[in-house]
Amino acid sequence: MTPTKTRTGFNSHAILLITASAGCWGFGTVISKEVLATVPPLTVLAVQLSTSIVVLWLLAVWQGHVARLRQHPWLTWIKLATPGIFEPGLSYGFGLIGLSLSSASQAALIGATEPVFILGLAWLLFRESISLKLLMLSALAMMGVMLTVGSQPANGGQILLGNLWILLGTFCAAFYVLLSRRAVADHDPLILSALQQTIGLVCIVLFSWKFGVGFQFSSTIPIQIWLMAALSGIVQYALAFWLYLSAIRLIPVSIAAQFLSLIPVFGVGGAYLFLGERLTLIQGMGMTITIAAVSQISRSQSSPE
Repeated sequence: MTPTKTRTGFNSHAILLITASAGCWGFGTVISKEVLATVPPLTVLAVQLSTSIVVLWLLAVWQGHVARLRQHPWLTWIKLATPGIFEPGLSYGFGLIGLSLSSASQAALIGATEPVFILGLAWLLFRESISLKLLMLSALAMMGVMLTVGSQPANGGQILLGNLWILLGTFCAAFYVLLSRRAVADHDPLILSALQQTIGLVCIVLFSWKFGVGFQFSSTIPIQIWLMAALSGIVQYALAFWLYLSAIRLIPVSIAAQFLSLIPVFGVGGAYLFLGERLTLIQGMGMTITIAAVSQISRSQSSPE
């Protein structure tokens, strides 16, 4: 089945995949925030990526993807891995630095601007068709996000700096989606995730070496913190990327991107339940608007073209 055929209509399987990936990213942010209270950002990222990479490569070997990929030249391996420089490399590197200065709620909500970046880049680079209805629903979803962001109290320059790092990471994530768009048509999302996250980890190691920021693996940190970091790596990297790449094989990235607006719903809800972060009435209204807009996008995809 080619991507062209599957993208012409509604695909409930893709909607389920993309929603699940949003849930993984949202809840993964909450777990990361808890770990960051004890472990430095780049160390957290190294643990998360290492765990995810091990899981993905084991699954790729088990399913025979590595054997098939060996039939291609090394240049193909490098080409498929390149998007990993932007995400998780730059995206999560910047994002975790920002998260250490901001809150899990803010990080999840700023991350919801990714669909807007993707929508613009999909039109600019690939001339992907974007209907007026989709633009309006995307704007409505962003209105919900902005309501929630606007309800957050001002906490000084440190929060602002953290949010700027997160925003820069979000743009890198959007660019990653566009780079990966064509690769998933011919290659399995599992092996793509493994390759991209491997090169992402290499970028993080080089980044830390270049700027003299070493990884800190202190023996005084409780084992449960390291286990949480590993768990967040599986949820936020292995599962989330695998699910998302699987979804964009079936629907256009301009549609899939809108479901990423659900990340704040999972992120803010998880931060409220597990981290005790404040949830205001305006935040609740913003979340409701976002869910309504994304639900309408899903319904519109179920209607005949």
